[in-house]
Formats: sequence, structure tokens, C-alpha cells
Amino acid sequence: STAITDATKHSRRTNRRIFMGALLADDSWHALFLHAMESYGLYHSVTFVESNRTQQWIPRTLRKASDVNFLKNSGMFGPQASVYYEYFFNEDGRNRKSRHMQTEHKQRSHILKAWKDQGMTTNDIGLMIDADETFTRDFLIAAQTCEIDIWMSTPEQPQTCRAPVLRASGIIFEGSPQCVQKGSTKNMPSFRRWYHPAMIIGDCIDGIGDFKLHPPPERQAGQPYTARVKGYGLHYDWSNWPENATMYPLFNG
Repeated sequence: STAITDATKHSRRTNRRIFMGALLADDSWHALFLHAMESYGLYHSVTFVESNRTQQWIPRTLRKASDVNFLKNSGMFGPQASVYYEYFFNEDGRNRKSRHMQTEHKQRSHILKAWKDQGMTTNDIGLMIDADETFTRDFLIAAQTCEIDIWMSTPEQPQTCRAPVLRASGIIFEGSPQCVQKGSTKNMPSFRRWYHPAMIIGDCIDGIGDFKLHPPPERQAGQPYTARVKGYGLHYDWSNWPENATMYPLFNG
């Protein structure tokens, strides 16, 4: 994965800690091991959440439930990484036809709570991913050690949280890198892209950042874990936010 940001050339005196969170589904151990090899020794905390239902609300077996001890104690993410695993039982069918992935958002809200319980601070990094993806090792190290403009915060200029998310951009393929999905751009070669995974500074994470500085936005279905309503930061559309605002909402999962 690659990402572009405005990072200064100055290194930090102390490294940021990385708190990784992922939803588990039918990810193979091969994918998890590859992820662990790329990020070995870099994560402070690893949180997995696995649901008993799919996005389409179809019942599924908790595949990693029988391997929780191995997942937690194998040291696959490094000797210092704390690994947490949580079951998510979803028997509320009211949202099963939701277009806004409310169930997934709710699962990710459990990751945010786990990060808070694990001691995340405003200066730490939250890395929200799918279990079979991550940033490159070099980029993870750069995020830990470099001053990054969109994450800067000083007493004179606190973090505004207007656009604090770093997203990777990857080309989508099916089964093999030789089977790349075509994009929708006409009259020129293009590829379908997926803007994930994503990382964000703790200053701007709901439950970690200062909610007194960052008023909450309107959210879909009136739930604190759902996506924002259009005009309140959804896809960075701030058309319904005060024009003279200097602070913006904290981010959920």
C-alpha cells in the first residue's frame, strides 16, 4: 500500500505507538502471518473483533474462536504486542438491510473502546484495517517517527480534526495481481482502487480526543457508531457545518 502526506523532515524524540484494530471474517492464517511479518514488532496493541453473522446477516461460524490462545500468545506480532480478541454477537436484524454498513460500524466501535481500555493517548496512532491488509513496514515506521503536518497539535494551535486520516490507495485484483479490476474512467486505462487501510492520530478519535473541543456531528440512524450525515463531514463535505468553524468532530470507526 502507498499513501501521500505532508511530512516534515524532522524526526520525533519519542515514537508514536500504533494501536491496530481489525474485523476478522474468513481470513486465512496465511494472510494473518503475512500481515504479522510485515508489521512484526511495530504494533503496541492488536485488537480483533469477529462476528457471528456476515454483512448480509447470514449466520457464520466464529472461525478463530478455537484458536484464541494461539492468536494471543504466539507472539506473531512481536514480543511486546498485546493481542485482544472479542466476539461480536449480532442478533438484531433491524439493520440487516442497511445500505450504510451499520453492523460493521458497530463492530468497529468495540475496537475504539478496546483501544481506550488499553491506554491509548491523543499522541498514539489508531490503525483501522481488514486483517489481510496493512501499510508497508517502511510507512508504519515513518508514521511512528516523523512529524506529520495533518497530525500536528500545539497549545497555540490544537488539532482541528478536519482531515486527520491517512488512507492507503491500492489496486483491486481478484485471485491474482494479473486479474486487476478495471476502473470506470473512459478513454484511458484505469484500475479500480480501494482506499484502505486507514490510520488516524488519537487526538481525533472518538473516546480519546477532547470532545469539549470537537462537537459531535449528525450521524445516520441517530446512532453514535454510524457514518456521518451528508454535510457533516461525510466524504469531507462540510456544507452543513458552520462556515467559521475552527474545530471539527472526532472520528468513530
